[in-house]
Formats: sequence, C-alpha cells, structure tokens
Amino acid sequence: MILGQPKQLPLNTFPTWKYLMVVAVILLGILLALPNIFGEDYAVQISDKRGEPVPQEVLTAIESKLSENEISIKQTELTDGRGLIRLINSDDQNEAKRIAFQFVQNHESDDIKNNLVVAANLAAATPDWLSNLGLSPMKLGLDLRGGVHFLLEVDLDGLFKKEQEKAVTSVKAILYENKIYYESIEPRNETAVVARFKTQELQEKAFSEINQQLQGFTIQDQEVDGSYLLTFTMTEDKLREIRDFAVKKNVTTLSNRINAIGVAEPLIQRQGTNRIIVQLPGIQDTATARSIIGDTRTLEFRLVNTKRSVSEAVAGRVPFDSELLKESDGRPVLVFKEAMLDGEHVTGAGTSADERGFPQINIQLDGAGGSIMAEKSGKNIDKPMAIILTEVTPIFKQNEYGDFVKNEQGELIKIGENITKEAVSVATIQSTLGSSFRITGQFTQQYASNLALILKSGSLKAPIYVIEDSTVGPSLGAENIQNGTNSIIIGFVLVLIFMLLRYKVFGVVANIALVCNLVLIVGVMSLIGAVLTLPGMAGIVLTVGMAVDANVLIFERIREELKDGMSPARAIHNGYDAALSTIADANITTAIAALILFAIGTGPIKGFAITLLFGILTSMFTAIVGSRALINLIYGKKSVKKLAI
Repeated sequence: MILGQPKQLPLNTFPTWKYLMVVAVILLGILLALPNIFGEDYAVQISDKRGEPVPQEVLTAIESKLSENEISIKQTELTDGRGLIRLINSDDQNEAKRIAFQFVQNHESDDIKNNLVVAANLAAATPDWLSNLGLSPMKLGLDLRGGVHFLLEVDLDGLFKKEQEKAVTSVKAILYENKIYYESIEPRNETAVVARFKTQELQEKAFSEINQQLQGFTIQDQEVDGSYLLTFTMTEDKLREIRDFAVKKNVTTLSNRINAIGVAEPLIQRQGTNRIIVQLPGIQDTATARSIIGDTRTLEFRLVNTKRSVSEAVAGRVPFDSELLKESDGRPVLVFKEAMLDGEHVTGAGTSADERGFPQINIQLDGAGGSIMAEKSGKNIDKPMAIILTEVTPIFKQNEYGDFVKNEQGELIKIGENITKEAVSVATIQSTLGSSFRITGQFTQQYASNLALILKSGSLKAPIYVIEDSTVGPSLGAENIQNGTNSIIIGFVLVLIFMLLRYKVFGVVANIALVCNLVLIVGVMSLIGAVLTLPGMAGIVLTVGMAVDANVLIFERIREELKDGMSPARAIHNGYDAALSTIADANITTAIAALILFAIGTGPIKGFAITLLFGILTSMFTAIVGSRALINLIYGKKSVKKLAI
C-alpha cells in the first residue's frame, strides 16, 4: 500500500456511511408512508367563513344534539378555530350534517346563522404524533375517492347593473359639465339608462355631447307625453365583451386561488355563458376550500367624499355620485361611486404586523395599476381613501339537509339576494402611492391572511355564487377501483414469485428492494401532496415491472460472468458495474417521456406521469443501491465458491 492513499475496500463491500444512508432512506420512506395505513374518518366540519374561530359552546351544543339523536361520535376536536366531529359511518355523517345545519340555521344569533358553514368531510385518522411531524396520507383523486364539486354562477345581472350605474354617473357628469339641465336620469332593465328633458333643444344638445363621449351604447331619442327622452342601451357587442371577459377573468382568479391552497390536478372550466365548474380531487378541508373559492367579494379603492356631510347622508340625503357605507366597526362613511382602482391590478399581497403589533396587509400593484394609483393619489394627498369589499349573495331555497332545492326545470329556486358592501379600511393618503402600499383595519390575523390570499390571487371581475356544493363520489365506480387495486396486488405477487423461483437468494433480495420501492413511492407522493388517480395506479404497475427489470439485467449479467469463469465475488462486482449504464439509459429515456407527459398533459395524464417519474427515481435507488447493499452484506468479505442465483 502506498502511503497517503485511502485504504481500498474488498470487492462487494460498501463503506459504513453507504449502509447507513440506505437504512436512513428506507426508514424515512416508511415514516412518510405510515399515515396511509390509518385511513380516514367520516366527519362533519363547522367553520366560520370569515376565518374567525368557531365558539366552543356552539360545538358543544351540536355534540349534545347528536347525542340526543343517538349518533355515535368517535371524537370532537377544535383545531385552528374549526370544529371537527368524527363519526362511525356515512349514514351517521349525513344525519349529523343535517342536525348541525339545522342547529346553525335556527340559532338565535345572526352572527352564527350567517357565518358558520357546515360541511361533510373525510378527516385523516393519522395519529397526533405523526400529524405533529407534519405528515399526512396521500390524497386520492376524484376517480378513486371523489372530492369536492362546485358549480359557480357569475352574477352578470349585477355586472350589467354596475356598468349601468357607471353610465348614469357618466351621463350626469357630462350634462353637469355642459350645463344641460335634465328632469331625471334613471336606469331601466339593467342594460339601459333613460334621461328626461323638458325641451327638445336640451334633448338635442345632450344627444350631441353624450354621443361623443359615451362608448358602447346606442342612443335613441323620443317624445313621450310632452317629455323629451334619450334612451341609452348597451350594444350587443358590449354585453358580450363584458360577459366573456368577466367569466374568463373569474376562471383565472379561481385557478390562482386553488393553486394557492395547494390542490393538485383541479378541474376548472367554463360551462355555458355564465357558469364555471370547479372540481377539487382529494381535498379534505372542504369548508376552507368553499370559503376561499366561493368568496364572492370584489375589491375597489375609492375616495371618501369629504365635501358633503355624513350626517346628512345618514338622514337620507346622499349625493348622486356617492354611496353611504359602513366601516368594519360600524361607523358610517360616505364614498364616491367611481373607483380609483379595482382589484384586477393587484399582483401580490401578504401580511405583517404594524408598529402596534396589529395585522396589516401589504399590497403590490402591476405597472398600470401603480401608474393609476400614483396619479390619482398624488392629486388627493391629505384626503381619505377607502378600500371597499362588495359581496353579492343570492338566497336560494334549501331543504332540511342544507341542500339547494331545484324546480322542475332543474334550476335553483331563488328567494332573495343580499348585497353587502364594507369599507374594510379608511386611511388618509399622506403621500403619493405607487405600486406598493399597505392597508390596515380592525381584523384578525386569520381574516387578514384570507383577505391577502384573495387579493393576491386576484379580485373577481364579477361576483360569483355557489349554486351547487357537493362531495363527488368515485366517477369510475367501486368495481373499477377494486380492479385497479387488484392489478397492483396481482402483478406485484406474480413478480415476487417469478423472481424467487428464477433467482433464489438474489430473487429474495430483489423482492425486498421491490417492496422498499413501493414504500418509497407512497412516501414521496404523501410528502409532496400528490394526488393518486386510477392512471397513477397504472403508473405504479408499470413501475413494478421496470423496477424488477433492472435487477433482471444485473442478475443475468452476473450469470454470464460466472459462465465465463469469473469468481463469484468478481462476477457480482462486474454484473452491477456493467449493467449500470444500460439501466441508466433505459430509465433516463423513460423519465424524459414522463416529464413531457407531465408538462403538456392534463388531469389523469399528469397523474400517470408523476407516479411514473417518482417510480423511476425510487426504483433506480432500490434496484441498484439498495439491492447491492443487501448482496454485499450477504456475500461481501466472504470467500464463496457458488452463488444461489
């Protein structure tokens, strides 16, 4: 041995750190996969759509109601402000949901009645010691376990009405600037505005001025009972443009929101002229998903009208260009109807604490929004600005289970509508605002976090509301799901038997590596929150074959080396070394194909690709490193004359 050189290990031996690495990886994989053996509980979840904690007394009262109705409860818990009642079976879950919903709807407190959400759920039964480590079971797709289905409707009537209100304000402003006196200006049929004048001269003058400035409207003049009218009607092109842009913008916003809450392989698509389908596979927290996705609030930045008295507005004398709203603490505030900026220019939002330790929201605007905000805020320094959240919530008829009731045509029965506008923050503009600024208000950290998420993902162009909210069962049926599971089991067992009979001791080693490979796949997919679909199960079956194929190549090469007269130790060494390049080439080409499928595929194709990709990575480790570590333990440092292969 030459001094200064490291000691050479005998053939078929690993340094100690390699053995420890293999053991550590396998143990880590077992730990990550462990939550999957505990399954899930049927549950009913109660949460507050504002992000506020559910009162303990409400959860206790619901638990008492369930006990009175002889419904067995496995466990009741209040975690992160949300109540969760775990139950024995699906029948108990349905009955518990009905009782909890009725309790909330009949509660004497409007705060409880209007803000608590009751949802059926599947809650992971993972032990606390695993949950505390941040571990959770692998999610299953809609075709395996089901998920959450939302049918959303874009409030086009509200959107058209908003455009109509803008037209009314614009017409009044044009007439005021040109000193053209009118008798009245009133909306009609949500897409038209009618202006009434005393004389034909005023009518003609108004027509001339408005026709030059008001875009997207046709103007018709007529005389009715001695009054001269101008009727402004939105053109079909404008109506279609407003509708299509609103739906497309809302689809984009919903996609951003869903990505923000970490849902894999969602389905978000337009249905008809003004509806959107959202399917969330494998999701567990249905109530939170509903509160984020179904949040119908739209955002606007408006100036506060300080020229008119708030007390006069409260008394009923509200200026035509203004609107009387309330701040979060209930104080009245008079704001202009025209917005300085709306939420579609918001590109980012986050939370932090102000100098007093209270939550604040930091907002970033895009380039156009920053320019608009700089221009308008620069002209209004020392004036108060309000941030307005508007929510339009239709009221539909519901049955005793909380499900919506439909008429004979399959349409929801609408019984009313709630329009809520709130000034969440009113602050004085102290200097010119740019693309980055902050808002403060009397809100909790959870409320601030949810609001920041909504702002960051984008404000809705038009209000939306959830007209159908249901848990979707497996779309392919229990029989196909069972067939998919059986295919994995049968394929796995047959491979184990073949390897054992064909390669004896080496076959046992390959089988151990194959079991470890499956554990690692499940562990990695659980760690990253990947969703397992039926095509994903097909990917696992393919991975089983590919994983053992690597060992077949190695073992056959060892046999060839033995036939050529090599010693057992040298045959093992040459077999692994010579087969490595072939195995690497085959797996790299397959991995490239999997990456392409993942990049350009959607839905089930992505599920197949991601499972296949993880399977390739784990099989390379177990088939080459893991199996060799076992072979080295068995045959390393030994003088053997014959191999059991």
